[in-house]
Amino acid sequence: NYTTGSSVKYRCHRYHILEGPETVHCVQGKWTAQPTCLDPKEKCGSPPIIKNGDVIDPRLTEYESDSSVEYTCFDHHFLQGSNRVYCSNGQWTTPPDCIEPCILSKDVMDKNNLILRWSFDDKSYSFHGEYIEFLCKENHYGAPSTSVFDFRIQCSRGQLTYPRCVERGR
Repeated sequence: NYTTGSSVKYRCHRYHILEGPETVHCVQGKWTAQPTCLDPKEKCGSPPIIKNGDVIDPRLTEYESDSSVEYTCFDHHFLQGSNRVYCSNGQWTTPPDCIEPCILSKDVMDKNNLILRWSFDDKSYSFHGEYIEFLCKENHYGAPSTSVFDFRIQCSRGQLTYPRCVERGR
């Protein structure tokens, strides 16, 4: 039994957090405001799986709150968003998107009578957001519905809209 004027010091179990005063006092047979011991922050499970990418470090089944993992995209994919996600009280922050590249189709280019404007552009892919410039093949010109600006095409989420050239005299 405690008497008026007595005091007690609180301590929480390991990894729990004390919220409130560490010491409480007995005043006229009642205790002053008592603290509580909070559960430690919730852990997170394995980080979200993303399309066309993965985490850099080996995946764990459980992560401490406030820990983070880093993502990378597969070859030629564009990382949109933060490459790092954080565990916060049992929830992961939003993971990035890995956006597909545009794959140049030689068949479509031939069908539309196109060549690449720059000789160093002999690559077969282009990153999301990049521009690709085309020219008409020799003895061809832009189709009547095509403007000069239509030959500079931006790769958008794996999609390209090819311009079209027609043979002179047709």
